[in-house]
Order: sequence, then C-alpha cells, then structure tokens
Amino acid sequence: GALVDRAIRDAPLERPRRPGASCSVGADFGTRGNATTLVVAWAEQRGAKHAPLWHTVVGGAWQWVGSKASPLSPKEVLREMAGHLRRYGARRIRCDGWSFDAMRDHARDVGLELVQTRLGDQDAAYAKLKALLSTETLELPPVAELRSDLIAIRQKATSGGVRIVLPRMANGRHCDFAPAAALAVAGAQQARQLGNHQVRVYGGHSGPRLI
Repeated sequence: GALVDRAIRDAPLERPRRPGASCSVGADFGTRGNATTLVVAWAEQRGAKHAPLWHTVVGGAWQWVGSKASPLSPKEVLREMAGHLRRYGARRIRCDGWSFDAMRDHARDVGLELVQTRLGDQDAAYAKLKALLSTETLELPPVAELRSDLIAIRQKATSGGVRIVLPRMANGRHCDFAPAAALAVAGAQQARQLGNHQVRVYGGHSGPRLI
C-alpha cells in the first residue's frame, strides 16, 4: 500500500486537464453487485526544462453504486459520465466486454464511444500501472475506494505465467476501480509514446499483491 499512498495527492479531488494534454478514459461497468467506475488520465512533463520527467496524472475518478434491490440505470450513468468527460475534452471510453453491445448503444445516445478492450492486453495495463507507481511517476486523486481497490489487486501464478486477480472484499467491492484505472493510465502512456490520439487499446483471491 505504500506505493499507492505515495502517489495520492492531497488535493484537489478532481484536477483540471493541463492545456494540450490528450486524455485517456477507462471504465468498468456494473449495475447490481459491482460499482460502475470511470477514470480519466493524461501524461504531462514536470521538472527542470533541461531534464523534464514524464508523469501520468489521474485527473478524476468517479463511481456509481447500485444493488440487487436498486440496480443502476446504464443510460443515466452514461449521461452523467458524458458530463464529467466534457470537462476533459474526451468521449472515447475503454472498457471490457461486459454487456458491450447494449452499453455501446446507450453511450452513443449521449455522444460517447465505447472501445472494447482486448483480453491479451489486460495484464500489460496492470503492469504499466505498477511500473508507474514503482517509479513514483503516477499521481492519483484522494479517492478512498480507488486507494483500497488498487491495494487489493493480487497476482496469481499459472502454468503460463502470472494472471491478475481482483478479489471480492468484505464490503462487497470487486476492485471496481482497478480495471478503469489500469486502462486509463495505460492509454495515457501509449498516447504519450505515440505522440498522437491514435493509441493502441488496452484490454478491457489469494496470491501475492501486485502493488
């Protein structure tokens, strides 16, 4: 948890986008047991002009929580997402394949575009998140659920290597911010490396911790 704690800024809860920055957006959708989460990130240079260092900034992280008795309305959630993303000049959202066709239609109705992630890139996105935390070049907002979700990520050894495990916690969460954060951060890094908006799309309980 120390790596995550060092990355969390004191304030503000939502940081405005730096002029000229290209934002990357990740989301993880759920309607009943799991929360729906949204994360916006971008890369920016810091430090001395002669030796600038790239940092990835998570400008904002939001969640919507439903229940079996009162499930979320995807249409209403996506409408609220569109309001948040307008402030960041973003409309493309990376996500996994959960109810993708239906969610994509709702997104189009509010001017958003969902991009389904490839399963093979999920681990790469988490690896990038871990690397940025390890080098202290990631800035996170002071959102308690984001912190706890990232700390809870685990790795599990398999015959083919290592896979990421998102355990269900005692409070019912399923590391709901973790996929959204990993996709947003990895997308921001890819956009920086390519220097344009045509970024490669990343992806959409025991074992050692990832972070």
